[in-house]
Parts: sequence; C-alpha cells; structure tokens
Amino acid sequence: DQKFIAIIDSVRATGAPFEAQEVEVFFKAEQKIRFFNINFIPLIHSDGEVYAVLDVSVDITEQVLARRKIEESEGRFRLLADASPNLVWMLNTDGSYHYVNKTTLTFLGITQEQIAKVGWVPFLHPDDVALATDAIKKAVQNRSPYEKEHRLRHKDGEYRWVLSQAIPAYDESGNVFAYVGSSID
Repeated sequence: DQKFIAIIDSVRATGAPFEAQEVEVFFKAEQKIRFFNINFIPLIHSDGEVYAVLDVSVDITEQVLARRKIEESEGRFRLLADASPNLVWMLNTDGSYHYVNKTTLTFLGITQEQIAKVGWVPFLHPDDVALATDAIKKAVQNRSPYEKEHRLRHKDGEYRWVLSQAIPAYDESGNVFAYVGSSID
C-alpha cells in the first residue's frame, strides 16, 4: 500500500523520472517509519524504449528526526518568549534581527516582517544609535555579553528607557552565530 510499484510503472511507461524528498516509508517487519529521498530514473535504449528503472534512494531518517527535534525545541523557545512580558530578541552577528517576540512587536507597533526588513536602528533614539550599535559590535568582536541602557521608540512615538542585555549563542564549531537577549522597559 505504499504505491512505489505504481510510481515505477509510471516512470517505465512515460520515461519521466520521479523525485521526492523526505518520503515516509513504513517497514512492516520492523514496525518502523523511515524517511528517504527517492529518485526513480528511467534507463532508456537508443531507440527511446525504457528498459529499466534505476532506484536511487537515500535514507535520511536521522536528519529528519534531528530537524524535527530542533523545530520542536525552537517552537518551545518561541512559546516561552512570546509569553514573556519582556522584549525578547535574537540578533544576528551583523546586528540584524533574527527573531523578536510578540511583546517586542507590540511595543514597537510593527510586524515580524517589518522588523526583519528595517532592523532595530530606526527605533533607537538618535542620540543612542552610535552607543548601542558600537556596544553590540564590540560584544560580537569580543564574544562577550552585551548590556546597555538606551532609549527605544514605543509605538505611541514616545522614547522609553530600556535595559538591554544579551549573551552570545554558539554553533557546534564554537562560533558565535547570534546574540539572544531581552530588553526591560
């Protein structure tokens, strides 16, 4: 009931290759589901007739399960961050936003797409731009925590003092890939 024979027959009949990513395959003997990237490639005689179908399938079960665990973990992080009354954010090392929680979006009065497009500098008080951006650049260079009091423009147009703090997040090679932080009004 997994329909692979029908797909192979279709490739043989039409001469059109078949490709699918992350195909779920149930192994009855093991009572297990595994995931494959599958390619069925027609082998064609010089007269144009398909004489065989080559099956190139790669077991990607471990990658799929690992990605799902990461997605689940990220989902829990976002749920926790969105429940926080603080402004929670993640900056890329170039200073652009990677993520902001709903509290931050509400505070600034914008959408996730808008903050991703314009970044955080337009919301800083003009007198605080150099201080705040230099502090985060220095933290990135030194791989050190970031802490700065500065003003952010609230959605009502008023600038409010916030205390922003962040720590570096490292990848598996030990490189800083982001800063995870929060700001308290």
